[in-house]
Amino acid sequence: MTLDEWIELSAPDRNALRRGWERDSGDWMDLLSEARARFEAKFRSHPLINYIGQSAWHAASYEPSILVTTALYSPQLIEELPDRFCTFRIVQEQVLDNRDHYLRYWVLVFNELLGWPEAQTRRWACKWDDGLNGRDGAMFYHEDPYYYALPVVILESLRASQPEAPFSVRWKLFSEVLQAIRSHGSEPIWLSPYDWDAARERINVVLSAAGGRLPRRT
Repeated sequence: MTLDEWIELSAPDRNALRRGWERDSGDWMDLLSEARARFEAKFRSHPLINYIGQSAWHAASYEPSILVTTALYSPQLIEELPDRFCTFRIVQEQVLDNRDHYLRYWVLVFNELLGWPEAQTRRWACKWDDGLNGRDGAMFYHEDPYYYALPVVILESLRASQPEAPFSVRWKLFSEVLQAIRSHGSEPIWLSPYDWDAARERINVVLSAAGGRLPRRT
C-alpha cells in the first residue's frame, strides 16, 4: 500500500488496519518513512528545526510518529507545525534544555578538575555542536555528560606520565573516576552541596595507579 492509498482510506478503515500492525515490522514502517520524507520536504527549511526523524514503536502507549528536534526550550513549540501529517503524529522534541544541562555539567567538572575557565570549556564544546543541538537525531544524548568530559580529564592527568595510554587503561580509569565522583553527591551534582576537594583526592588515588594526577589548582 502506498502512502496516498493509505490517506485515501476512511478513518475506520485505517484504524482497522492499525489494529493488525506489529510493533517491530509491517506496512507502517514504509508508510511512516514516506510521510517523514514528505514532511521534511515541506518543513525542513524552518530555522528552528534541527532534525527530522521517525520513531520506533516500543509500547502500547506509543504510536509511530515523525520526530522533530527543535531549537527551543520545553514547553516551547513551533506552532505552525501540524499535530499530524499524512495521518501520522508529529512529536516536537525541544533540545535546548538538554544542551544547557550538558554544558552546565562540563563547565563545573572542567573547572573543578582541570581549572578550566568557562570560556575554555565552551570552546571545547564546539566540537560537539551537532550533537548538543540534536542534529544527529539525539544520539548524542544516549550518553551522559561524563562520557564526553572524563576522557579529557584523564588524558590531561596522564599527559606527563602516559601521553598515549592504552585504551584499556583509559577505560578502566574512566569507570573508576566516574565512581569516585558519583559515590558522593546528587544527580545532577549541583542539586546538593558537593565536596570537590574530597572528590579530587579520591580521583587522584585512582589516577596514581597509572602515574597520573589532576593538575594543581591555582
